[in-house]
Amino acid sequence: MDNKVRRIGILAPPGNVAMERELPAHLPPGVVMNHNRLSRPGNAISRESLLAMAESLEQAAHDLAQAYPEVIVYGCTSGSFLEGIGNEARLAARITSRTGIPAVTTSTAVVEALQALGARRVFLITPYPDEVNEHELAFLKHFRMETVALESFRCPTSEDIRTISSDQVAELVLGNAAAIRDCDTIFISCTNLLTLDRIAMIEARSGRPVISSNQASLWAGLARMGVPMGGHYRRAAVPGRPRRKGRVIQRRGSRAMLSRRLLLAASAFAARPAGASEPFPTRPLRLIVPYAPGGSTDLLARMVAERIAPGLGQPVVVENRPGGGAIIGSEAAARAAPDGHTLLMATNGSHAINVGIFRSLPYDPLRDFAPVTIVASVPLVLVVAPGFPATTPQELVAYARTRPGQLSYGSAGTGASGHLAGEMLKRLAGIDMVHVPYRGDGPALVDVIGGRLAMNFANLPAAIGFIRAGTLRPLAVSAGSRTPALLDIPTLREAGIPEFEVDPWYGLMAPAGTPPAVIGRLQSLVAVALALPDVREQLAGLGAQPVGNSPAEFATVLRNDIARYVRVAKEAGIEAN
Repeated sequence: MDNKVRRIGILAPPGNVAMERELPAHLPPGVVMNHNRLSRPGNAISRESLLAMAESLEQAAHDLAQAYPEVIVYGCTSGSFLEGIGNEARLAARITSRTGIPAVTTSTAVVEALQALGARRVFLITPYPDEVNEHELAFLKHFRMETVALESFRCPTSEDIRTISSDQVAELVLGNAAAIRDCDTIFISCTNLLTLDRIAMIEARSGRPVISSNQASLWAGLARMGVPMGGHYRRAAVPGRPRRKGRVIQRRGSRAMLSRRLLLAASAFAARPAGASEPFPTRPLRLIVPYAPGGSTDLLARMVAERIAPGLGQPVVVENRPGGGAIIGSEAAARAAPDGHTLLMATNGSHAINVGIFRSLPYDPLRDFAPVTIVASVPLVLVVAPGFPATTPQELVAYARTRPGQLSYGSAGTGASGHLAGEMLKRLAGIDMVHVPYRGDGPALVDVIGGRLAMNFANLPAAIGFIRAGTLRPLAVSAGSRTPALLDIPTLREAGIPEFEVDPWYGLMAPAGTPPAVIGRLQSLVAVALALPDVREQLAGLGAQPVGNSPAEFATVLRNDIARYVRVAKEAGIEAN
């Protein structure tokens, strides 16, 4: 590590002695921690008091930033869980917006740490009353973690929490033999309950890895500064036995060392790819765009690259590799090393539609990629010329039924989203139209305006300028819900075609085998960026809607889209040339 002084800022509740006194002792050389207390109205612990404390975040973060920290951690476990899934990204975005400094919340840090351990069945220990515990249980469930047992001190006030000793926590954990036997990970959910030496003791006696909110918060801050974890911890050898090179030898009950599992978890949480000797990332990242520069995919990729680079501490370089219907760039990403340094801005075209229209692909969208998050969705809009006889989707369907095979619709090309949307409309509405493929939406829209084409399913960013100028009339959008850019325009579902939904997306993917901790960190950075007001404004200007979902949710969308588009392509006889 270089000699540069690096600063972590901690925003924590009043009386959080562990974060203020203990964590600094475990920082590596060259790293300092600044601390700022949050104000809590009264002493009672309740949903209202915790949310009120969160309201003081912006001013507290601004004050803390005067000490020039590089990363700010919101160290309040219960407060960052309370408003539901996604709230942690909004909290981090509020801090970053006010200070210009990357931020992470304890809940995000905890999830990353648990995912790094592969946690599935968790033994949860908290000091909180039941109304707060319910939110933590829901949070873990959202990330596919089962809480096999919950032990809570149910403290009504913060003063009560401060009276709980580490020995009491250890006794509570180790006294639950059944819960330990059934879980794979122990999670101590309070930043003030457990010292690191007690964690080592509990791990040694229980045989289970332990994650505490203190650990997670500290590791998150260090990982986001690119500081490796593990090497700076003191490890005590068993008396009378030599220390073996490359192996941690434990002495049960030692207060001077951490267990081997704890060190492995710390390394994983710092997002080291398996077998790597350095933390992630160690060099600039490459973000492959399998389309030409200037299009929607390229614009979104460059926005993501710009926004996540500061949190990674490395530049993210966009590399356009168009050709073959997005196959060339997608294959290059699939074959890259699974270490997080190569990413792909995928689309429903490259990873769902291509499965239906190509007889074979040099990559498997499900097997060869690890979903990170869907960045944004951009609906298609069904447009006609202002003088076209139909002014609503219902009138269009009725008009087409009286003229089978006489109306034409355009798209950005064979196998494009607009092509499949037109085929879905034909099948679901019982009409017959002729497809005319173009090289992009632009030429097709020009022909709609000129009366040479009846209609077009176009990407909203390509059509929005014509719509605002009055040279095209929008009839419907293809997504399952209305788009903010055209709130007065109905969906085709609302127009009486209940099964219709085509919702093109743009998503970040990594090669299969990329470590879960790396995936989680990238998803968190994108989610934080998507919560920023200027980013949302930028997306709205493109006609796009921010998403930022979890890797598991992205995988579900991908599987469903593949099934849908394979069926449509087969029924319509669509094959790529």
